[in-house]
Amino acid sequence: MNTKDWLQIVIIPVSLAMVALIWPLIQNWNRRRVFMALIRRELNEIGPYPEQPEKSGWWEHLSKNFVHRRIVTDVSPNRDFVLSLKPDVVYYVSQLWDAFGAKDDGQWLYYLGKLAEDDESGALAKIHKAWAGLCEQYREKSRRVQSSAV
Repeated sequence: MNTKDWLQIVIIPVSLAMVALIWPLIQNWNRRRVFMALIRRELNEIGPYPEQPEKSGWWEHLSKNFVHRRIVTDVSPNRDFVLSLKPDVVYYVSQLWDAFGAKDDGQWLYYLGKLAEDDESGALAKIHKAWAGLCEQYREKSRRVQSSAV
């Protein structure tokens, strides 16, 4: 058998079979990569607006809806995909949104800070600082109201 025969009989079919076996792995890797990029992009848009306490609570300063929030909080149809992501990121993001839903500014800031530690650009650290400042202004406003009521 010459080289052409080896190519036709063995190498090309084996190569095609390998591509067919590896293709789902490549697709899953790409989906994870794209979704993690979406999480980073959406977290970079999570800053408070406006940054002054003009509303009744800190949670009202975030009016956007985020795709990653729906996917991470509604795990049942997305279970396998969510479990294939980085565990720390999934945990911190899901806890972040639970804290937001509970209007717990301490936990919101804690998990936002944990996510900011993993952000190499530093944008999330600035957003965390803006939220921390806003939440502190609301706490101060609440203390003033309580002290004036006494």
